[in-house]
Amino acid sequence: MFHAGANATALWVAVIVAIIYLILVRLADMNEKEPLWAVAVVFLFGFVGAIILMFAVDSITLEFNVWASAIWEEVVRFLALFAGMLALNAFAQSRGWSEMGGMMDGIVYGATAGLGFAVGQSFVHDVMMPAHAGPLAAVMAPSFGTLVWTTALKGLADGLFGAIMGAFFGAAAYRHTAIERIIYPIVGLIVAIAAHYGYRNLAYGNALGGSNGMIRLWIALLIPLAFIVALIIYSLAWEKHAIREELAGEADGGTVTGDELAILGGTAARKSRYLGMLLSGRYRDYVASRALANWQVELAMTKRRLGREQDPRRRQMLEAEVGRIRQTILRAKAQKP
Repeated sequence: MFHAGANATALWVAVIVAIIYLILVRLADMNEKEPLWAVAVVFLFGFVGAIILMFAVDSITLEFNVWASAIWEEVVRFLALFAGMLALNAFAQSRGWSEMGGMMDGIVYGATAGLGFAVGQSFVHDVMMPAHAGPLAAVMAPSFGTLVWTTALKGLADGLFGAIMGAFFGAAAYRHTAIERIIYPIVGLIVAIAAHYGYRNLAYGNALGGSNGMIRLWIALLIPLAFIVALIIYSLAWEKHAIREELAGEADGGTVTGDELAILGGTAARKSRYLGMLLSGRYRDYVASRALANWQVELAMTKRRLGREQDPRRRQMLEAEVGRIRQTILRAKAQKP
């Protein structure tokens, strides 16, 4: 569904809504924050993908053909996410280890691509070419409150469909064979298309046989939302388990001490420590501690991937990544005052 309105107000609302959702997604990623520049890159790919789609496919098809809309939008979102991952992988090769650490990372990047897609649609619809909006553009512009509400719902939907795809991208990183690593993202695309179709059909069709559209809309959104929340809970628990197991033997090498491992394993203790640094004005210590913790979690995730990998060539690659992450951690510790 598109927003009505032919001015920049709708775009700014879409941008603000996207920022709020990105903050929420970032807060949900408790163990290892993705770099803001990486989030911005994936967001940009989603934004550009939406612009290309809206000029390549007529608005009537996207608004009124539910299956076509679901397929077109999710395929473009998939390609945007894939392109973003390729860009991040190119940087990772120069840095020395992968940016995609698992399902939680995939959810973050997938939701980011989806939100970029939503803002890109608003940019074309409301600013670049309002006439491209099609027959619905003739409808009287909604009130500001209605605009905010509909934009928030659309942003949530786009973010959820992207997160579904991203979860499968992230899970693919831990598959044993190349064919599995290819199949998982494709399955994620199919699931996202089905979720998109179900959402459109339930929210705006007559799937419940009643006239209460708001109930249908909330049911349509809560189903994929519950799915993503369950995946986030599972992913965070899985990461905690990996951190405890994979970093337990790192104390002898100095990369992760026992105290650091306790802080990494306890979200409340880690947040309290960071808050104390900020409140006392130790911003540089805060930045350094956050970076160090992220590298330590990266070490745990990479070691977990190494432990599950069967291909000799990829094992050699992951062993090299583990070594580079350890060196980065030790250098950071050596530079601390």
